[in-house]
Amino acid sequence: MLATLAAGGIAPATARETKRIVSLDFGLAETLLEIGIVPVGVTAADDWNDWVAEPRLPADVVNIGGTFEPNIELLLELAPDLILLTPYLAGLSDRLRRIAPVLSLPLYDEAGEPLMRAREATRHLGHITDTTAAAERLIARVDATFEGVRKRLRAVNTLPVYIVQFMDRRHARVYGAKSLFQDVLDRIGLTNAWARQTNYWGFTTIGIEALATADDVYLVRLAQASDYAALSHGPLWRNMSFVRHGRIVDLPPVLMFGALPSAERFARLLDRQFTLMARPNG
Repeated sequence: MLATLAAGGIAPATARETKRIVSLDFGLAETLLEIGIVPVGVTAADDWNDWVAEPRLPADVVNIGGTFEPNIELLLELAPDLILLTPYLAGLSDRLRRIAPVLSLPLYDEAGEPLMRAREATRHLGHITDTTAAAERLIARVDATFEGVRKRLRAVNTLPVYIVQFMDRRHARVYGAKSLFQDVLDRIGLTNAWARQTNYWGFTTIGIEALATADDVYLVRLAQASDYAALSHGPLWRNMSFVRHGRIVDLPPVLMFGALPSAERFARLLDRQFTLMARPNG
């Protein structure tokens, strides 16, 4: 962490001083909240409940504008000790360094191990905010959640799953290798039905007809589906195997590009849905 900040030409704040933090990334912000640090500002805060939902974002966290266009005047007023971002937003670093030290923590990279990166980011944030014990508790809690879900789902013995977010009535994102969702599926013992190539972020955009190639699967539908209602009335959709057999699982918001809190929430949501479906008349 010290080397990362020093590379920006600014001396890093000590753990005691680093309490006023602005985050340009929801995944880093949710991690801060879970280790007991409330960020003073977050980009796109009005969208938090639509994409993250849990943990709750306190009402006094300032919305500092769009992710790619943070409000510089607001940032100056907030006078943060540190600004957090990811390498995806590296183009903003030079401008932001004029306000406060900038720390870039990768959650997604070419290696495609977002769950491991999330653990590393949690420890980084715990170190610089003097909340190391809380960071370790979060890591241990998430691991325990995965293990508990794995044991319960072993009894359910579910079919492979598609993890899908609909973009319009003809296209969807399907999540696979390199995604946070894939890492969670691996930890809780579920098989991803999508074994084809994905991009840097762990998804690929497909025509919905590509989902018709598998029979014995569940479809897990993420809540941010824009045209699902129109899609669901079409004949192609109605004839898909998971539709005909009632194997669609609807999830409330869970951040697909999140960190440990989102990974844990995803596991818990799948646990609840599949264990409910396994019960008699479930």
